[in-house]
Amino acid sequence: MHINHSINWIAHLINRNFIYFYLFVSLLFLLFSGVYSVGGLKVYPAFVICLVNVFLLLRNPIKLNVVGFEFCWVVFLVSVFLVSCIINSNYQNIDIVARYLLKSIFIPLVVVSGLIVTVERYGIRKQEVLNIVFATLIFQFLVTLLQLSHEEFRQVFFNYIELNENWRELVKIGSFRATGLSGLSIFDASIQIFIIFFLFFGWAESRYLSNKLKYILVACLVMFLSAIAGRTGMILVFILFMLMVFFSKNRIFYILCFSCIFLFAFFMLVTFSKDDGFLLVIRFVFEPFFSFIEGRGLETKSTNQLLNEYLFFPFEINPLIGSAYWAQPSVSESSGFLLKSDSGYVLFYILIGLPGVFLLLSYSLRSLSVLKQGVVSLYHIGNKRKEKLVVAVFSSFFFLSVVTIQLKAPIFFSEKIMSALFLFLLVRAANFESERRT
Repeated sequence: MHINHSINWIAHLINRNFIYFYLFVSLLFLLFSGVYSVGGLKVYPAFVICLVNVFLLLRNPIKLNVVGFEFCWVVFLVSVFLVSCIINSNYQNIDIVARYLLKSIFIPLVVVSGLIVTVERYGIRKQEVLNIVFATLIFQFLVTLLQLSHEEFRQVFFNYIELNENWRELVKIGSFRATGLSGLSIFDASIQIFIIFFLFFGWAESRYLSNKLKYILVACLVMFLSAIAGRTGMILVFILFMLMVFFSKNRIFYILCFSCIFLFAFFMLVTFSKDDGFLLVIRFVFEPFFSFIEGRGLETKSTNQLLNEYLFFPFEINPLIGSAYWAQPSVSESSGFLLKSDSGYVLFYILIGLPGVFLLLSYSLRSLSVLKQGVVSLYHIGNKRKEKLVVAVFSSFFFLSVVTIQLKAPIFFSEKIMSALFLFLLVRAANFESERRT
């Protein structure tokens, strides 16, 4: 009897660890992977994981109230786009929009839906999911660090990564932005890191020292990764962290810890300041500051281009159905379309008119709702009035950030950002599972 009990316990432990490993691999490649070339065959790991989860969902359908809004949102977007194509008799960009929908929305949504079913079936709790996401951040950091510090590793890695020719140029010149598991760390990667940082909201005020120390490590990881990828995400991460320190009952602890980290970082800066590559990274990260001290004011090249070329109101577009054109600069230039922009609002307005703007704002509100249910609502400090204030401040900051970022880029057509937003659904499901089991 005792032997049978031991065998069952070992089997359960092996099964549980396999589930953890499956969740780790799924989230790692969903959040950070690119397209890889293995033996002449192009492989997109997130798509392979998506196929696995399709079979899982066929056997164990997910409840509609969990991701029903997301599927309705996608159906409405596709429907309006097809109506716009038919009325405008324009089918030129169907393949481009379909590729965005598949890679940025459908694949991440199916993967997260399958993971939610797994979490509910095996009773995976919120803390376990957060630990797995934490592990993926560490893995991404280590890969990035190896790429920056070991040229041999970098060369071997990029022999297997698929990148467009214009991004491949970054690899050839050894740019610090050609890093990470996907081989590319740019604007959307920095916003993704900022969104993921919200998931660890509860660790900062945990009664366990281990969680507080992990929160400090997470803060260091996301600051490093966002700084590499883009200034916007780095600034948002820094503001989010400062808000947390300001409201925290452990603010002295965090101030002391980060003072030590800052001094160490300053020492490293002085030590490696003669390295041209390192100076290039510093100049990129703090471009507004360098621009200011050089007399040009607080500005950046990307922001100037956005304001001067890409942020405008396209009066010639039908406001009800749009034009069915996806007017990103590279697409417009290749198709001869006169309008071009990188702004999310402008692009969606040109594509499907006012319904496009409505879709952007509606999913911003949906993300805010899920965030409040599954993440921010977990903030507990024993003072109900202050808890409500903190939840209101952090929720407002998140919503304003997401709404404002869309002025600069079509973030809902980025697989990195959408996978991070869908991650809120997974954490919410794990949170419900934790409450059910307590």
